[in-house]
Amino acid sequence: MNTHGPDSVRKLALALAAPLPFSSGHAGLAVTGFLGVGSVTSEVVPQLIQYPGVDLMELDLVSWEIGTRLRVPHWLTFIGDPALSAMGGVDFLRSQLHTPGTTVESLDASRAVVTLGPAPLAGGPDQPLPAYRELARVLEPWAFHATRRPADFPDEDFFPWDRRFLD
Repeated sequence: MNTHGPDSVRKLALALAAPLPFSSGHAGLAVTGFLGVGSVTSEVVPQLIQYPGVDLMELDLVSWEIGTRLRVPHWLTFIGDPALSAMGGVDFLRSQLHTPGTTVESLDASRAVVTLGPAPLAGGPDQPLPAYRELARVLEPWAFHATRRPADFPDEDFFPWDRRFLD
């Protein structure tokens, strides 16, 4: 992202999404992959708690459970059917999302992307993320929340962290 900038990353994400019949997708700051190797997760957890805009996703856990639900919020949140139709489409999203810098773009009749500002944000004590909170609340009925935590992410920390923009 630093080399080409967030606008280039956004354009690439849109180009990659264009031919796909997706239910959901996202792009933003994240630690992702097969995190159960060594102590990766336990070393990352303290930073995740401090910087709520950085996501953590253990691919093998999420891929088995997500179905057509949405992982939210992210800098770019791609929403397709059945969630987009169930919520009332792009018009519903536009009527609910008012934080400055948030855009809702229709990709076609059954797909859209919500962009939270010009670049992804990590958040933190001096950087609240009102757009991320707003999007999380709007999309909560269609949201995916993990039922299992990644290895080395204690239950008492993981489940509140997973709902960090809602509670």
